[in-house]
Amino acid sequence: PLHTDLAGKTVVIVGAGPSGMEAALVCKQRGANIIVFEKSNCIGGAALLGTRTPDKEALHALIEYYEVQAKKAELDIRFGTEATPELIQSYDPYAIFVGVGATPIIPAVEGIKDTPYLTIPQALSPDYRISGQRVVVIGGGMTGCETAEHFAMMGNQVTLVEMQHKLAPEVSPDNLVTVLQHLQERNAQILLSHKLIRLQPNMVTVCDIAHEQNKDLPADVVILSLGNRSDRTLYDKLKQVCKKVYAIGDTLQVGRIANAVHTGFERAYTLE
Repeated sequence: PLHTDLAGKTVVIVGAGPSGMEAALVCKQRGANIIVFEKSNCIGGAALLGTRTPDKEALHALIEYYEVQAKKAELDIRFGTEATPELIQSYDPYAIFVGVGATPIIPAVEGIKDTPYLTIPQALSPDYRISGQRVVVIGGGMTGCETAEHFAMMGNQVTLVEMQHKLAPEVSPDNLVTVLQHLQERNAQILLSHKLIRLQPNMVTVCDIAHEQNKDLPADVVILSLGNRSDRTLYDKLKQVCKKVYAIGDTLQVGRIANAVHTGFERAYTLE
């Protein structure tokens, strides 16, 4: 067991993703009064998003673990609450952990302002289901590949566009096997070494980089999967009002879930 050296001190955690939950549990063990603000109505953050694509038992287990631990520790989690600097200040916290995650990167291409598109959180929202549509996914990292798989398995005609000459270079090729198999079985089109040039209603223009040729792809739905950047807006505001403010998880650095858990644990464990 940890020292209860934070007894009587209030610690506010913004975001109930893996990093926020980990920080909350560690600080609670150290005796702090914990308040967690989560703008959605459930635990999980970006990990929850990951569970919406096929074969994600491990992520389901992780979220379940935090739900069980939160109940055991009787954590005070305020769901559906947007944490503003004013609200946080009203609790006069000893320390604040900001784990609000990251925001999707939106490219500055022609037509982006006047053409509807979906980001990954929107496309993977549980109530978004479509079939028989022409879906173009821009970005072939692991997330883009899994999103393309998700929509192909729903019965859509999917095209996956990636600028580099291979898909998901960030993961081991073994992780891609099933995904690619599912995409092939459902006749998804994969365009490597192609980059996004323009969006317009029902049409995406991409450029075949090697041959410097543009191609028009008919599209009923366009999904952007070009990665995330840390969202430090709240963190920067809170730095003005409290000495001990720590960015954790994707707010600190966009990365894998294990890394998010680690940052939450480490910051909370070493809090003085």
